[in-house]
Amino acid sequence: MRSVSLLSLLFAAATAAVASVPTTSITFQIAIPEHLQQQQQGGQNLDIASIQKQFFANIPAWTRATLESGDAASGRHTYTSAPITGSGKLVFSNVTAGSYLGEVHCATHVFVPLRVDVDGVVGGIEGAGQVLTARATETYRGNDWANQGEALRKVAVDGTASSGPTFMVAPLTLATKSYYTARSTFDVLSLLKNPMILMALFAMVMMFGMPYLMDSMDPEMKAEFEARQKQPSMGSLLGGGAGGPGGAAPGAGFDMAAYLAGSGDKKQSGRK
Repeated sequence: MRSVSLLSLLFAAATAAVASVPTTSITFQIAIPEHLQQQQQGGQNLDIASIQKQFFANIPAWTRATLESGDAASGRHTYTSAPITGSGKLVFSNVTAGSYLGEVHCATHVFVPLRVDVDGVVGGIEGAGQVLTARATETYRGNDWANQGEALRKVAVDGTASSGPTFMVAPLTLATKSYYTARSTFDVLSLLKNPMILMALFAMVMMFGMPYLMDSMDPEMKAEFEARQKQPSMGSLLGGGAGGPGGAAPGAGFDMAAYLAGSGDKKQSGRK
């Protein structure tokens, strides 16, 4: 009996401790970008109703949002997840005071990460029914946590755990994510941009066009060109062709390796 009564007292104490912690609920309402609404207010003819209907039709049902809180001392992180409802809301219940990283995970659209700050008591009676205030601003991973961006528009007042603030969350653009790359098609112009193809075309033009060019040359210039062709080339000078006396190429007996090694002079001196 004593053990049962002791457990009852511990359970009652834990329940009282939990009940004394003030909590609130935070709601993310998915909406279209504000610049479209501003364009409509500026007089542009935009069918916001149809745009919003098409936008919600593209949002998948498995879209969810998370609130991440971390302890710098212990390095531990806790996550709270909220699924999307049919009206495009993501509701977090029983959120205590603290600073959170809010993210909307969607397979079709890109949402900016949010910093959600739930701060102290602004009203109510001490111990029960305390009221918390929440503020959401844009942030980005890798930035200093103190560097806050633009504040999100709030459409509901702060309240208790049953009725908290609602923030309008819009994607960066209405365009959906693209996970695939279109296969490249065959293009003749792309071949002409290839340097190897250009070199091959130039060689073909020279091969087929040179005979016609030779026929159109002046006879004296043609004879001079043929005389130059009969002169020994660089290959024959290095032993690659016949051009010396007796059919031997000039320099055919020259040993370049022996000359560079310095043994050519010794052999010649020994012969002498």
